[in-house]
Amino acid sequence: MEVNILKKTIIALVISVAFILAQSGDLLMAQTAKKPYDFALGDTKGILFDSKNVFGKKPVLIIFSTTWCPSCNKYLPLFKDVYAKYALMGLEIVSIDLNETRDAVTAWASSNKVPYRVLIDKDGSVGQKYGVMGVPTLVLIDKAGNIVCNPCGSLDLIEKVMKPKNRN
Repeated sequence: MEVNILKKTIIALVISVAFILAQSGDLLMAQTAKKPYDFALGDTKGILFDSKNVFGKKPVLIIFSTTWCPSCNKYLPLFKDVYAKYALMGLEIVSIDLNETRDAVTAWASSNKVPYRVLIDKDGSVGQKYGVMGVPTLVLIDKAGNIVCNPCGSLDLIEKVMKPKNRN
């Protein structure tokens, strides 16, 4: 009799886990629906990017990186593809370079033909506010101005953020 109870308990647990995994995108968005930290940083051209003018108006993907990071450079083609696919749909992509000079970042962005804005966080303070422990770190913010994921383990949630809500 105890074996049957154990089997039923395990089956119920498996079904529950499967349901949770199937809904994980929605759960992740609901659990992390918090507001991002505002910041103002200059880009490689010296033009100020003020997050207050963007957050809550359009979805934003923030890529925290450095010029010397092997993984950042490895994933650069993927980030360029995301830009090519979603920028015209309204996704704002900004890279925030941590603890480097404007000259170094500008040279890197130019030589790599980075199509999105590259901001300079000279002292790493914005990275610290977002809890960046390593690079690259991705943060996705939805159109309502809520953090969808920080850090984002994949770019799959961009598709969900960019799709219009069904209106039945």
